Amino acid sequence: MKHCQSTIFHGDKFCADCGEVLSSVQKKYSVEDVCPDIFDEVKQYYKEAEAKTGRVLQSRLYKRFSKSSSRNLEYSYWWIKLETNQGEIIETSISAEHKYTTSIGRGDILTLYYPTTMTLLYKKSRDAKKFVKDNQAAPCVVVHGDDGQCYTVENIYPSPSKKTPWLWIVAGILSAITLFNGSRSASESAWVVSIAVALIVLFLELKRNKKKFAFATAQHEALNASFNKLLKVTKYQLGYNNLERPKQSSDVICIQCNARLPENTRYCTCCGNQSAVQVPPAITTQYASNAEFGAVEPTLEASETNHEVAQREHVQFASAPTSLSVSDIQRRLDEIYSYHSQGQYTHHYALSGARHWTLTNEFILARVQSKSVNADVSDVTRHTTTTTETKHYRGNNYQYSTYDTRHSSYRNRSSTLKGKVILEYVSGKTVTFTLSEDILGDVDVGDWLAIADSYLEREDNYHYYFEYAYNISKDKEYKDRSFANYSDVQGANAWWGWNILFFITSIAGMFANSDALLSISVIGAILFNVFALCKRITSSSKNMRQRKTLLKPLQAKVSEFKESLQQLKKQLNVLG
Repeated sequence: MKHCQSTIFHGDKFCADCGEVLSSVQKKYSVEDVCPDIFDEVKQYYKEAEAKTGRVLQSRLYKRFSKSSSRNLEYSYWWIKLETNQGEIIETSISAEHKYTTSIGRGDILTLYYPTTMTLLYKKSRDAKKFVKDNQAAPCVVVHGDDGQCYTVENIYPSPSKKTPWLWIVAGILSAITLFNGSRSASESAWVVSIAVALIVLFLELKRNKKKFAFATAQHEALNASFNKLLKVTKYQLGYNNLERPKQSSDVICIQCNARLPENTRYCTCCGNQSAVQVPPAITTQYASNAEFGAVEPTLEASETNHEVAQREHVQFASAPTSLSVSDIQRRLDEIYSYHSQGQYTHHYALSGARHWTLTNEFILARVQSKSVNADVSDVTRHTTTTTETKHYRGNNYQYSTYDTRHSSYRNRSSTLKGKVILEYVSGKTVTFTLSEDILGDVDVGDWLAIADSYLEREDNYHYYFEYAYNISKDKEYKDRSFANYSDVQGANAWWGWNILFFITSIAGMFANSDALLSISVIGAILFNVFALCKRITSSSKNMRQRKTLLKPLQAKVSEFKESLQQLKKQLNVLG
């Protein structure tokens, strides 16, 4: 949809070219709006079948467990918040283990299809209890992507199968027993009646099974037909294209309503302000610094006349910018929050020479550009057979043995999500990060992250430490291994070598009956171990002080970030 020459996006109120109020805006539709008869057939079998189509606003990973003496099961789910075409907010669980739903996140267009309801029975993890509100889940999920549609279905709608008749056998046996007990002489007639009863029951059972199978087949075909229809509904038919404008570093911010706009936009699409005035970089930078970061305006010199002051105020008013440059704001954020340092770390040992490392510390402020996640599911069942032999004796004479054989099984199922995210620094640089599952499960595209890390490198050996991370968009803090706790053991061979030498010397002194040699070995061992212990304590203390000194600037940057977090959130909300 267009007005003048500009494409209309969802949420636009004014034309970007002429500034007129938009009389018609792009609408969103449900799958039933696009295809009214899409569920007519399936509702003959699933009366309460329904579908909810919308855009994912938020997703969070969580786990469910089932533990007993014979199993230890773990399943991964997304808890999603979905906004439908009518503005309704739906919160529910979907599987995070299927191929097409492992990377579900903010901005994805989903249709939650409910032929029936689905309840999850396994227990939630402790952290999940804070945000997972119920045990309901979507049994079928259709993902409407740019390249087409795909869907996942939980294993609660199995394909129909023909049942083997068995009731006729029971009916024949029961009738035969009844007839033979009632009349012992008429055996031939009893057999004939029993066979006749069995055949009648067999005929009725076959007829019933055939009818049930036909119904189940028609039900399954209707369900598959509804999936095929859903797969033909595109996100463009649903009106979910042009949801938001692509973000560019050259974008500007309207100072009237804080809307983010392309640099060549003449009017703000949110408030109608004439925002396309491209101000000189110096003025833009000054205004961005003043408006967003609380800088103090420069005072006028006392030597200026009133006429000069009035003239300057007139020029400033005439050239007052109506928009702020996003690149200037990000440059300013980069100057304030980004930190990078490199130093040398020398690790001392008690009985070995020191080793020299290069330590790199970094603090970054970045936005999640994209994420790619894969599910790693392991499901292993181990079967065990245990046979116990009991020997039987009469007096002292062995007679025979009895055996008790028992079969048991233990099922172990684990579910882990692994993946990477592409982060765009406020400086404009893009980097691929591998995140741990707890952080990866909380990250959505568009989230702002603050990350502090340390990288210790020496020749072909390195260690990476995720010192601190904070998801600004979700207000969640993460901590992992820290360089402050780095440890390394060297010189163990020297310690063992000297102690073995003293031990051999003492043994030799005992065999030679030499008190002097024995005393020398014992005193030497004691002095050596006391020396090694003292050297270890001093080396450990020296290493710890050195690590604290090297980490101090990075920790100070993290503290500054925490103190300015509330103000930073406002600035990042403007950037979107």
